[in-house]
Amino acid sequence: MQEEVGLKAVTDGEARRSFWHYDFMGMLDGFDLVEREEGVQFAGVKLRPIFPTISGKLGFPDDHPMLVIFNKNDVDIYFMEYDIDRAGGLEPLKLLPKGAKRVMPGFVTTKTGDLETLDDLKAKFDEASKYVDIDQLGIAPQCGLASTEEGNSITPDDQRRKLDLIVKVAEEVWGGV
Repeated sequence: MQEEVGLKAVTDGEARRSFWHYDFMGMLDGFDLVEREEGVQFAGVKLRPIFPTISGKLGFPDDHPMLVIFNKNDVDIYFMEYDIDRAGGLEPLKLLPKGAKRVMPGFVTTKTGDLETLDDLKAKFDEASKYVDIDQLGIAPQCGLASTEEGNSITPDDQRRKLDLIVKVAEEVWGGV
């Protein structure tokens, strides 16, 4: 379906897994995963936490977690949830360093089959481009088309309409997918 709508990069959507984190951890064999105050030690490699979930409790300024996420990790593309209010505002995008790093704000929800409008999505990208260069943005659905094995209340027809819309937005905003 992804190829049919014109996407150049496609994914199986983790369909072969029940829950990504459970299946991933269940496949680890012979490795020690040890939590440390400064991060996680995994197979001799220090992994830094990249999620700001406890930052407020630690007294960091609001911008600090995003500075760490965007600047202290060797990540090229960030897929970020922006389909519901709890995701917060777009202001943290200003902290993305100029260059090759990109953000895919998940403006297209996967929680329901309700279709966003082309105009609303273009307006969101206009807003996001106030904080980061439009060429460092891209479009992807929030969290694939299902977050877990149980999935979401979204039919294959809904999925197709959302993928078609993603292609239309890419064509309107960047001239292609």
